[in-house]
Amino acid sequence: MNAQLQRHVEPCGAKWVAAELGPLLTLYGVPEKSEAEARTFWGFYIDALGGLPREAVRAGIGEYVRDPKSEFFPKPGPLKAICERHAIPLRMAANRAQRALEGTHGAS
Repeated sequence: MNAQLQRHVEPCGAKWVAAELGPLLTLYGVPEKSEAEARTFWGFYIDALGGLPREAVRAGIGEYVRDPKSEFFPKPGPLKAICERHAIPLRMAANRAQRALEGTHGAS
């Protein structure tokens, strides 16, 4: 697959998830946690979101924050559902591009 397209759909990983969600801790007033609690807390989010593309996670978080009903730090499952909606068109585009490249190479 085209390397540039591949980067758009590759998993964002643990550090990206924490970096993107970190500012929401202040926005939604999440209490400080012990080290063990923090590992567990972030583990849920990393498990739910870490396999999604960066662009989808960023867009999903933005959508959540802009929603007038968002009063609390998002739960992993509902946030993943929002992010998945943003991941679908990215994956579809990457798939189409991959098929087009394979078709081009197959015609040679």
